[in-house]
Amino acid sequence: MVLLEPFDEFKRMRRLIRALSEPFELEEMWPERRLRPALFDIEDKGDKLEITAEIPGVDKKDIKVNLTNDTLSIKAEKKEEKEEKKKNYYYKERSYGGFYRSITLPAEVDPKTAKATYKDGVLQITIDKIEKKEKGATEVKID
Repeated sequence: MVLLEPFDEFKRMRRLIRALSEPFELEEMWPERRLRPALFDIEDKGDKLEITAEIPGVDKKDIKVNLTNDTLSIKAEKKEEKEEKKKNYYYKERSYGGFYRSITLPAEVDPKTAKATYKDGVLQITIDKIEKKEKGATEVKID
């Protein structure tokens, strides 16, 4: 007598679907298409915030930085084209990758004071902090 498990067919089907879909996972087939998210360091320097983001392999012109009083957003795209010609063969390759990251800053800042530099794959941003306005109730005198 053979015992049948009612869910064996589902398990087999799930394994088959997983095996069939694996070749289509682009990140596994072409890892160069990926661009890892920027690693951020945020340092409070008293009256300023200094932000360092690692964005290697990206041209400065392909980095966009947006800033509000409390949020920093960075978008970067990596575009690369390689062409090689030799006596008996010719090939041309292209790759593309990108990321977008938005973080809440630990203090309110004045976006108009932001200064940024990008060198050797490291983006550095310095922004003046603004004093926090006290929240809470203010007593209003009645005349």
